[in-house]
Amino acid sequence: MNFFQRLRDRFAQFMIGRYGGTDMLGFGLLGIAGILIVVNAFARSTVLTPLEAVVLGFYLYRFFSKDIPARQKENSVYSQAALKVVRWCRNTFRHLFGDSNYKYYTCPQCHKELRVPRKKGNIEITCPQCGRSFRART
Repeated sequence: MNFFQRLRDRFAQFMIGRYGGTDMLGFGLLGIAGILIVVNAFARSTVLTPLEAVVLGFYLYRFFSKDIPARQKENSVYSQAALKVVRWCRNTFRHLFGDSNYKYYTCPQCHKELRVPRKKGNIEITCPQCGRSFRART
């Protein structure tokens, strides 16, 4: 057994019972840290360097943590918030720059986004997910 195999085995033994997960929040933290590092390379700010250390420190804290349910809860909260931001950005982009032939509505029951053709007057829209029907003007 060479040195690197022993090192890998010891690290694997050390990580037993630890979170070690690269989840959505972990990737987000690494992305933020990467952006801060690149910006700081050009800006040479004394504020960004400690901020980089805090973000990377929080990532490492989560990575080596033994409190797995707490880390999963953090990731769940982050995932829900990130999903709302992504949906808002996608909808804003669509309304500003695309799909001039379609109008978007949200199902009042299951909140699924529905796309209907424009200029059809008052129509009845049926949600394919939950089956709820409602009337809307296109």
